[in-house]
Amino acid sequence: MIKKLINIPSAKETFILAPEGSKAIGRIINIIAYSTALLASVMAPILYGMSGQKIILYAGFIESLCFLAVPLLRYRKQLTAAITLCFTLQSLAVLYFGLLLTPIAPIWAMGLFLSLVALLIFSSRKAKIAALVFVVLIILALELNYQFEFISPITLSVRYEQLLRRLVIGTVLFLNSIMLFFYMKQLQIKQQEIDENTAALQKAKEELQNYTSFVTHEMRSSLNVIYGITEHYKPAIMNHQPDEAMAMEVKHFQLLRLATGELLDLVGNVLNWREIESGANRVLINEAFNLKQFISDISEFFTEQAAQRHVLFAASIPSQLPPAIIADATKLRRVISNLLTNAIKFTAAQTTVTLHVAFRDNTLELAVSDQGKGLTTEQQRDIFQPFYKGTNKYYEGNGLGLPITKALIEKMGGDITVQSKPDEGSTFTVTIPVKTTELPVARSKKTEENISRQFTGIAALYIEDEILSRAIMKMHLTQLGITHYEADSYEQAAGIILQHRPDIILLDGSLPHTSAVDVLRQLQALPEAQHIPVIIVSGTATPEFVGATLKAGAKDYLLKPVSPLVLKNSIQKILAQDTYANPL
Repeated sequence: MIKKLINIPSAKETFILAPEGSKAIGRIINIIAYSTALLASVMAPILYGMSGQKIILYAGFIESLCFLAVPLLRYRKQLTAAITLCFTLQSLAVLYFGLLLTPIAPIWAMGLFLSLVALLIFSSRKAKIAALVFVVLIILALELNYQFEFISPITLSVRYEQLLRRLVIGTVLFLNSIMLFFYMKQLQIKQQEIDENTAALQKAKEELQNYTSFVTHEMRSSLNVIYGITEHYKPAIMNHQPDEAMAMEVKHFQLLRLATGELLDLVGNVLNWREIESGANRVLINEAFNLKQFISDISEFFTEQAAQRHVLFAASIPSQLPPAIIADATKLRRVISNLLTNAIKFTAAQTTVTLHVAFRDNTLELAVSDQGKGLTTEQQRDIFQPFYKGTNKYYEGNGLGLPITKALIEKMGGDITVQSKPDEGSTFTVTIPVKTTELPVARSKKTEENISRQFTGIAALYIEDEILSRAIMKMHLTQLGITHYEADSYEQAAGIILQHRPDIILLDGSLPHTSAVDVLRQLQALPEAQHIPVIIVSGTATPEFVGATLKAGAKDYLLKPVSPLVLKNSIQKILAQDTYANPL
């Protein structure tokens, strides 16, 4: 970062240079240069008049001209050279005039000025130390010359000696006063920065506490639904009354589905924000998919969610939509879900939330409208800021949904705008450039029949250390007609592979005392397992981890929780040797 700011070609130069981006440093060296140039041009004729030595007159004028080059270099944005020249000229001037005037005038007192300059204009610790050592060497050289007179000082009358002494003391006090003034200004700036940082940290702490409380509340609300329904059917199960237990009410099933969906959305937003904050947002993973079916699936879920909050949901899907588009389906789903979730939560009961879909000029347009309280102009400006929460009498959010949505849209090369008036509702409009394509060629009936037969005759091995996860996977595989084997470690899995030769391996992303990448390598080294496709099933979805497992040989990556449909599609496409784009 420092190299970029000061525009230096070599890393070695950072040893002595201050950041070019610091305007304060630039102003300081300018003032030092102008002040010193003025003093040199005034003092040189005075010293010449006292001593009659033209060398002092010439040296003073040369010093003055050289100091005027400092602001010129800064103006040309060469702060590196300006800082170096400023300190070098100051040091040489002290050494030169000190040798000529010692012991008449206390030039050594300029050592304090040089030290203050070094501490103020150099940024790195090593640079400061090097500059201070150089100052010490100059003062030491002056002291040695005073003792042994290697260079003879000029001779002045007693009257001029006293006058010169007063002039030098005045000059030293003037220059040191300037430096002390700058130090006080810098201290004030630093104190202001500390105060601002302290206030920002306090605000961040409060936001984190509020967000933690919100997440805890939302998780407990969803878990309360799930736990409450399971407790409701517990007596029937425990009393061996399967008919009553299996007769789950449709409303209860819908509540379970909505609660788990909201819980997954909450976790998804937390993970998305973590990635955005760390700068590790996922790369775009584009794939072709049926746009109408994509919108219909989302609409079906949010119709149920809206009904639970006594809100109507309507989707406007024109018939002229392209059959399929190429885009990042996962990010697009998150964008639409966040906007619809906000609209449903922030609107009043017995009102309507509408999703308008349009497509023109290779641009997908989505508009989500509600009939809520609306937003003021100030709120419209702030709603995309993290943790911003406006006053809303219907619902209070966590302040992350819209910032995440905006970041994902921009990642896809799109834009989001909002139109709203107080008490008239809001409309969020999203435009995203996408490519169109034809729907994949439908499989022949024969191919479909072959895959069905494969599903009834294939076996899968699930390597997972958690009992509950193994139970859920067994339930899914059984539903798909797949013979199921399970193992909690590679060692146990190797024995099953040698004995049963499964057709596919499902591997947990996090096993105790090992990693999925290590297990993949061990499977690759096992001759009987080298040609068995492996699907990673994990709760971790960081780009680095996903990339590492796919690079290590995994054919696909499924993020927990996995639905039977997602599992079926993955196995189906891998066994059929289709080209498969990872959905993450």
